[in-house]
Amino acid sequence: MEHIADTGVAEVDLANSATLSKKKTKLTPAQRLAYRRAKDASRSEEEWYVIARDLIYRKLAMREYSVRQLRQALQRREVPEEIAEKTLTKFCEAGLVSDLRFAQTYVQTRRAARGSASYKIKTELMRYGIANEIIAEVLADYYPEEELTIAVEIAQKKLSSMVRVPAEAQYRRTYGYLARRGFNPEQCAKAISIALAHIAEDC
Repeated sequence: MEHIADTGVAEVDLANSATLSKKKTKLTPAQRLAYRRAKDASRSEEEWYVIARDLIYRKLAMREYSVRQLRQALQRREVPEEIAEKTLTKFCEAGLVSDLRFAQTYVQTRRAARGSASYKIKTELMRYGIANEIIAEVLADYYPEEELTIAVEIAQKKLSSMVRVPAEAQYRRTYGYLARRGFNPEQCAKAISIALAHIAEDC
């Protein structure tokens, strides 16, 4: 475990840790980090397991997390790597942490929001460390027809908000808006065409 680095502040005197603890709220961020690392340096293996376990439980109490996200959280807390990996393995074996369940929940949420194409969702899942085979499974029923419907809804809403903008600029901005949400060029063009037709019908 890394010991206190030279942060430009006085190193923590462990002999006065009780007094320092009482004044902890008055410390700068650098001093608080030094204080925490000083305490961490003397922790036993069992104490680190408790810290790792409690951290994961707190995270999971809020929502699903991927293994990579939890590993990064443990790294930020500076939990020793071996202890972090063993703790994560136990949670996975117990079924409390699951990349598949995380991916399923994530896709359901993103689809309910109806704001992104499957390509963008795939990219986001990869960033969270989800394996390709899991991504393929959770996106298997994401049909092109559904994506086009979502793209048309987004395009129509965007176009309707730019009634005073020249037509060429409306098209360009809406196209870029859709592209940033992962829709391919064909979907962008088709969605804008359909959305413009719907707007014309409503006029």
